[in-house]
This record gives sequence, C-alpha cells and structure tokens, in this order.
Amino acid sequence: MWLKINQYGKEFFLKGLKVSFYDYSMVICLNGGLDCMRKFLILCLLLLSFDVAAKRNYAVDSELRCENDKCFNLENGEPFSGEVRSYYNNGVIKSSIEYKNGLKDGATHYFYDNGKEKRQEVYTKGVIHGMLTEYYNDGFLKFEVEYDNGVRNGAFRSYYEDGQLRVEEEYINGKKEGRAGKLVREAYFANAKLLGGVCISADGKKSNITQEMINAYNKIGVVPCDK
Repeated sequence: MWLKINQYGKEFFLKGLKVSFYDYSMVICLNGGLDCMRKFLILCLLLLSFDVAAKRNYAVDSELRCENDKCFNLENGEPFSGEVRSYYNNGVIKSSIEYKNGLKDGATHYFYDNGKEKRQEVYTKGVIHGMLTEYYNDGFLKFEVEYDNGVRNGAFRSYYEDGQLRVEEEYINGKKEGRAGKLVREAYFANAKLLGGVCISADGKKSNITQEMINAYNKIGVVPCDK
C-alpha cells in the first residue's frame, strides 16, 4: 500500500524504495517493513543535506581554489563573491571571510577553537584597510592597529592579558614616528629609528634606554626594556 502525501510530482526509485516528490513532498510505503523505512529515512537525510547546502548563504573553504590572494569557485572557475567559512575538526567555526570578485573585501573574522573571536580585519579590494584587532583566547584585547590601504597609519596598542596597556606607538605611512608611550618604556622614534627613551619598571622606577639598546633595536629589532 502507498500513501500519497502530494498528488503532484515525479516518481523515482532508490534501491527498491519508490518515492514521489514535489518541493520535497513524498510518497512513502507503509507496508514495506523496516527495511523500507530505513531506506526512506536515509533518503530524507540525503534530501535534507542537499536542501541545507542549497539554502545556506555562504561557501566553505573546500569549495574554493585560492592562489595569489585571489579565490575562485571550484564549480565554475569564476572569481568568488560572498562569505567563505572554515571549521575546526570539532565543528566550531575557524574563520569567516568576505570576498568580492575573488578578493577579500569586507569583514574578516578568525576564531579560537573555543568559539571566541581571535582576530578581526577589514579589507577593500584585497588590501587591509582600517582597524585590525586581535584578542586573547579569554576574550581580552591583545592588540589593535590601524591600516590605511595596506600600510600602518595611526595608533598601535598592545595589552597584557589582564587588560592593562603594554605598548602604545604611532605610525605614519608605515614608520614609527614621535613619542611611543608604554607601561614598560617611553621611547622616541624618527623614520622608524629609535632615538632614545626611558625604561619603566613594574614599581614605576625609570632608567634611560642605553645606546646599546638603541643599536640593538635599530640593527636587528630587539625591543628595549622587554627583559
């Protein structure tokens, strides 16, 4: 015996199970036994998975091919536009990236495997532009820095895990400029070169940044006062 839920639609067979559907309305067998019902349930799951894939408004990273910072749809080879997500093995979202014509364009989010946000960036036509922020895995802000068309331009601030300010610096066209105020040091720069400054200990005592520290920073990037 067959019970027809919708009188319209087409019929097809899946390993002995006769099904008719129209917008996922179905005809199912009532007296086909457990085997019939098991096949029917499998079919329902398959149709549901197809339906979810068709209705979701984002792509997953495995559906794209990316090269030279540009991503293409594997299905048709066209530059991708829309949201792309990736996931950890535990099912938690790992990243969410907006693309337009194959290039990052819009908000970009990265996450820890506990689901909390790790990093946020904004892109315009594949170039980072605006505020970049990164967080510790407990949610506290780790650092923030401003970009102007791919170049650091503006304030850079980093923080300890308890939320206290650690470093504050100013960039102009990608180079450190002016005074950089810090809890661990006060330093002065010109054209990204360290000129001098003061180290500040945890109890507030100050000592001058030595010439050796200046040379080490300017030659190989060793940050003064960090030890």
